[in-house]
Amino acid sequence: IQDGVLLAQPFDAGRLTTTGAPVTVAADVRWDNRFSRGVFAASNNGVLAYMTGRSQTRTQLLWMDRTGRPLERVGEPMDYTYGGTPEISPDGRSAAMTVLNPERGSSTVFVVDLATGRSSRMTVDETDHPSCAWTQDGRGVVVSTPGRKAALVLCRMGGTQADTLLRAEELMWPSSVSPAWLLVLYLPNTSANDVEPACCPRRVRTGPSGLPRPP
Repeated sequence: IQDGVLLAQPFDAGRLTTTGAPVTVAADVRWDNRFSRGVFAASNNGVLAYMTGRSQTRTQLLWMDRTGRPLERVGEPMDYTYGGTPEISPDGRSAAMTVLNPERGSSTVFVVDLATGRSSRMTVDETDHPSCAWTQDGRGVVVSTPGRKAALVLCRMGGTQADTLLRAEELMWPSSVSPAWLLVLYLPNTSANDVEPACCPRRVRTGPSGLPRPP
């Protein structure tokens, strides 16, 4: 894809080189900024499927009933990671959301007030944080960090303090946190067909604010 235009170009697989000029296949093709790839797929029989909307990267957070009928918009459209995966707080008043930065291709965790639609940034560093999960008391959010030094990090509401709970060689997807913050349930990022959830046990002590924290 070049400037939103999907191109096809003859290619010699044996010599690993192009053999002709590119031709236009489709215009206004959507581009995934996070993974730097076009949203299209080609079949062996020559059928091509693609998504339009080159500049339509933002999605709208909505309240919907159980039949799928939209009830109310929440806030303004944003570049939510993966189209939007809201983690609603235990009291039902807020949602933790990962928002994509198109320029960096990385995500930041925001907390959205579900009554007013106002959002505030939760993670203040420039590291990629593609997923998150609330603590059961609603006073903290566990966020993921990928890369060679992948980690699960505990961020507290209303402050900049963050504690690393666990490090690994692959991305971990936090799912839930036990009431006493002693366990974090997560899914390892693996290519295996059978993925088993894992737990991160922690001994927890209480800090000056009254919140548990790892030693």
